[in-house]
Amino acid sequence: MSVLALPFAGPDPAISDRAQDVRSLFHTSGSTSTAGSRRMWALEDAWQAAAAPDWDGYGAAPVSAPVVWAAERFLSAIPEAWPSPEIAADPDGEISFEWARGPHWVFTVSVARNGQLSYAGLFGSSRVHGVETFAGTLPQAVVVGLARLFGSTAAGGD
Repeated sequence: MSVLALPFAGPDPAISDRAQDVRSLFHTSGSTSTAGSRRMWALEDAWQAAAAPDWDGYGAAPVSAPVVWAAERFLSAIPEAWPSPEIAADPDGEISFEWARGPHWVFTVSVARNGQLSYAGLFGSSRVHGVETFAGTLPQAVVVGLARLFGSTAAGGD
């Protein structure tokens, strides 16, 4: 059983309210695999690091619970067999997922509180970008971007 699937025992006075909110959010994750757990912990870490206003010292917006919930839904839609992304907070309060194969081979998806996905890819000298609505399954543009970055087998193709 994953640590994320363990029941939450309730408030702990030694843990901040923000940390308890995070624990409460993540204890219900449906992922029970090691890869899925690591991804969820990385998402939690990104939120913890950016939960307060001005978390970067340059006026960054805090990452809110609705952004994390949207990011968790997006992360859960990524097949665990695919390469794991780097997960970080953006200064605008969104959560970013980045896959990199080299300095000029990168694909990034930022998740907003309403589930809107902004993506950009650099594939050598070629570039793509766009905006999609996340409705529970990965938009084709994200699947195509990851297939282009890692090859069709890394993104679920043949």
